[in-house]
Amino acid sequence: MNIIYVDEVPVFYYNAQQLQRYSFALLPGNHSIRLRTPRYEVWIKEMHFKRGVKTIFSVLADSTNSQAHVVPKKPILSDDEAARLNRYMIKVADNFEGAKTFVHDDTTKLWLNPPS
Repeated sequence: MNIIYVDEVPVFYYNAQQLQRYSFALLPGNHSIRLRTPRYEVWIKEMHFKRGVKTIFSVLADSTNSQAHVVPKKPILSDDEAARLNRYMIKVADNFEGAKTFVHDDTTKLWLNPPS
């Protein structure tokens, strides 16, 4: 299980069957980054991101890490964690019969099934 939150909004959830690549555009400035793995929650309360710079980082999941708040977790989401995540999720039944299907707004198109 892996979940990535940016400013407390989930941008990646391992079980969501996302089709988009695992990179996230952020506005320049400071952001909160929270990573939930099967064994830990790692929270960087304030990390600075620069305009036009691809940022790749890693974090030592150790309680002695002074750069991040690290808390051991069980492999199953707590009720609070599941409720926080469910506020951002929708469930979609696959009744598309193989047709290319997406949802969109004025600026974003999200495929619900891979284009052939």
